[in-house]
Amino acid sequence: MRRLLFAVVLLASCDRADPERSRFIADVRQELETQLPDYSTTRFRNVHLTKEVGTLCGELNTVTPAGGYSGWTPFLAIGSEVVIQWGESPRANPCPGGDPSYSSEDASSLLKPE
Repeated sequence: MRRLLFAVVLLASCDRADPERSRFIADVRQELETQLPDYSTTRFRNVHLTKEVGTLCGELNTVTPAGGYSGWTPFLAIGSEVVIQWGESPRANPCPGGDPSYSSEDASSLLKPE
């Protein structure tokens, strides 16, 4: 529990310390809000940022217009453009596993709906 709390505090403090990173995350959130039917119900997991600002990837699960959840779906954000890979398996996650240019921490909390 302490490790989780420390990771959340660390991510939050990094976000405040880097205005470019904060702007990038805000742009990604705004784009996701326009693409998803109900952003407030969206869940995120396995979200990773590149250490250099500009790329974010992970998986999302959101409520569809029919009222059910879509299932875990990979997405990739480069700059302010977000590609959601509807119909793809989470195994198609665009995050390169083990790539040292991506953070090892799960940054899902940065996209969590408020």
